[in-house]
Amino acid sequence: MKQRLEEICHTLQTQQQEEYVIETYHKRKDDSLYPVEVHLQLVEFIEIPMMIAIAIDISERKKAQADTLRILEENRRLAHRTLTIQETERKHIARELHDEFGQCLTAIQADASTICTLLQNPQDRNYISAQAILSVSKHMYSTMHSIIERIRPNVLDALGLKDALEDCIRNWQKRHTQTQYHFDATEQLEILDEMLSISIYRVVQECLTNIAKHAQAKHAWIKLHQEKEMIIITVKDDGQGMTPDLYHYGLGLIGIRERAQSLSGHFDIQTALGSGTTIIFSAPIVLP
Repeated sequence: MKQRLEEICHTLQTQQQEEYVIETYHKRKDDSLYPVEVHLQLVEFIEIPMMIAIAIDISERKKAQADTLRILEENRRLAHRTLTIQETERKHIARELHDEFGQCLTAIQADASTICTLLQNPQDRNYISAQAILSVSKHMYSTMHSIIERIRPNVLDALGLKDALEDCIRNWQKRHTQTQYHFDATEQLEILDEMLSISIYRVVQECLTNIAKHAQAKHAWIKLHQEKEMIIITVKDDGQGMTPDLYHYGLGLIGIRERAQSLSGHFDIQTALGSGTTIIFSAPIVLP
């Protein structure tokens, strides 16, 4: 203890600190321990260096900190459970759309095609109506397929995260030609935990949506890589950037932050007006 005090005294003298703070424990009369915060100051009394120590009971502060950490952990688990239920429901809806609605549309197309084949008269009103039904049903099927891909991309389950992102970005590029999208994955990642994969996919979807709606960017770069036990997705654009009000309160970005928290990961955004935006999302890798 004496050596420790001498070290603190030396620090206060050499680094010109006014105060040195440490946390330790004091013993009550009943021998129980309680946390204290000790403030140490070096003063001179009659030209003799002296150490003054002020101990503050921080039991309530520690309890409040513990309660806060417990609440944060409960919120994280709740958010993770909520997202899991949401993705499970989306998967169910996508399957129902494909199996039930898709089959009905296929049957309608088949019947309309049969009517056209039987009539073989383009001037017949029934033929014209059948052609109209065929055209509308094909459009509905295409729209349904697009909705299914947004709700639950089949390629994610079949091929994994990297290929799913490549497919997503390629299709996005076809619909949003004003921005050139560049995708880079440093390696072929192994099949990841389902929740982690879908979360990364949703983050990229949200980032692409924000770029198309707000960025006015000429280029956007999406990079997926693994660093030790973390998977990291970085989305960067050369657009107009954002003000703090936008990126602190945008619902999409709040959703990304909640996904990161639910996975014990991290979310960071770097942006300024006229300087583009960079979003970094990382989470620990969990194998299925």
